[in-house]
Amino acid sequence: MDAQKGSHSKEYLTVLLRRRSAVALCCVVLTLMLAFFGVIEGVNRTTTVLKENGFASFVYYTMFSNTFAALAVAFAFPFTVEGIRNKRFILPKWVALMHYLAATSIAITMVFVLAFMSWASPENAFGGANFVTHIICPALILITFFQMENGHVYVWKDWLIGIVPFSIY
Repeated sequence: MDAQKGSHSKEYLTVLLRRRSAVALCCVVLTLMLAFFGVIEGVNRTTTVLKENGFASFVYYTMFSNTFAALAVAFAFPFTVEGIRNKRFILPKWVALMHYLAATSIAITMVFVLAFMSWASPENAFGGANFVTHIICPALILITFFQMENGHVYVWKDWLIGIVPFSIY
């Protein structure tokens, strides 16, 4: 009887880990594409509408955090593919920390937009590509962050490192 319980729980965990890996892979690919689209659209909008150098759009924290999010999921992508093949993946510490920094940075963007910017200027908060960079990408990277197993226990130093991008900005 105990052998059957063990095999059922093992099968359940295998299916759960495979499902989590598939969800993480989908969110990583979507985040990568949408963050890239949002950053390119922001640069193009700055060039065409504001008639300034497109890279002046990087003065906005949204552009900074979405670029960082795209880099973080690009580094995590091979490990999500490995997770589907091997039914489980574990991120190296540096990738896990980078993903944590990106999730923290982009979550700050989403919270700020929902708490303040949506009330003051809804068209700037949710208009055009801003909806992607302010809501969709943050939601996707947070889902990815919670679906990935990294085996890393975050200590207070890591928490402090999580606010470094915001502090630099």
